[in-house]
Amino acid sequence: MCNVGASERPAPARRQEHENKTAILWNSACADSMAENESERARQLQLWTAAVQGLSVPVNCAVRGIPNARFATKLLSAAAWNDNADTLIDLLGLRPAGTAPAFLHPDDADLLVRTAGSECFFLPYAAEHGSDSAVVALLHAKVAVNITNGHKSPPLIYTVLRSAQASTVAILLGAKADVTVTDISGKTASHWALTFGHVDIMRQLLEAKADVHGGDPRCAHVARAAGNGDPDMVQLLLGAKADVDLRFVQLTLAVRRRDYGAVRRLVAARADVDGTDYTGATHLQFAAFQGDVRMVRGLLKAKAQVDKLSYGRQETALALAAYSGELTILRLLLEAGASVNHRDSSGRSAVFAAATSGRADSIQQLCAAKADVNLATNGDQVTPLMHAHQSTAAMSQLLQAKADANAMDFEGRTALKRALDFDYDAAVEFLLQFA
Repeated sequence: MCNVGASERPAPARRQEHENKTAILWNSACADSMAENESERARQLQLWTAAVQGLSVPVNCAVRGIPNARFATKLLSAAAWNDNADTLIDLLGLRPAGTAPAFLHPDDADLLVRTAGSECFFLPYAAEHGSDSAVVALLHAKVAVNITNGHKSPPLIYTVLRSAQASTVAILLGAKADVTVTDISGKTASHWALTFGHVDIMRQLLEAKADVHGGDPRCAHVARAAGNGDPDMVQLLLGAKADVDLRFVQLTLAVRRRDYGAVRRLVAARADVDGTDYTGATHLQFAAFQGDVRMVRGLLKAKAQVDKLSYGRQETALALAAYSGELTILRLLLEAGASVNHRDSSGRSAVFAAATSGRADSIQQLCAAKADVNLATNGDQVTPLMHAHQSTAAMSQLLQAKADANAMDFEGRTALKRALDFDYDAAVEFLLQFA
């Protein structure tokens, strides 16, 4: 059965979801049916009821006898969605168990697939709900195992994302599902198995020759697993011969899991204390953002570069600590020589980060270290005062430190004018009192 994960919902909620989806599908099917007479409409309603409730369907009611391919497709979708495989087999015109299956004629199957609306590809429906018998029936009916829906996701990816059912994955892989196919975001099934920590499914995908590196020469899969703090996934990927700096992966995992003893041992073994994870963050930046005082102290003692920039956004550990608001970490970083006025790739300083999260105490500590409270962002020229609208305490601290209330953004708006434009009522009231 399904592994409990992000897609798992209580039974009543899942039933309600099925009922809602079935109702929507029925409305859409009615629009597509275009039955010419009462008897045909009655027949279609009978078929729809059978598809939803799992009732048997007379031989002469198979979808091949329905002239409208879109309506026929939605019947199949309803049966697949509701996990009514026996009805699905009837609708597809397959013979009873124990005899050779009478497959849909290739032209019929092709017509059903090509005329279906993007919301009605029934194999992804069956796969995402782990309806194994429905999946098998559809594959026997020659529905393409790699068919994609409107979101460009094949059944294999839908299975990993939603039901996370290993038996469904095994059926699809047995039918030669392509493990290299990507969804609309460019992600493969193995990427999603990694993201949601489905170790058993990742093992199946690797056995089907999925790329252990995720197509990334920097070994993204094992680096992501370490960054996610998932030791079982890391062990699986390393066992599959992922080519990676083992000590770096172990250090990343230890920092994420707050395993201080392992960090000390790995640092002593000369693991790269300044390496960046798959997000581009250093170990020090991660620990600073998480508010892990003990880890920050240990990494600084191990000579981690206090101003090492993250890949891409060019952030420092100080800015991340200012945002999260752990004052002890701020003090440790400043004592280690952190640059108080560094601006990232968007022009945001540590004070700007503290203002964004409304951390008045962080602003006070940064100002004591001579931080410039008027550094504006690149392009839109937004100052920390303009961005501190959620916290009057943060705005008060900035104004005490000589923040310029008359500074203007790229559209000529002051902090007060922006607060008025965006309906930040508390900020408006505070800035009017200050004025």
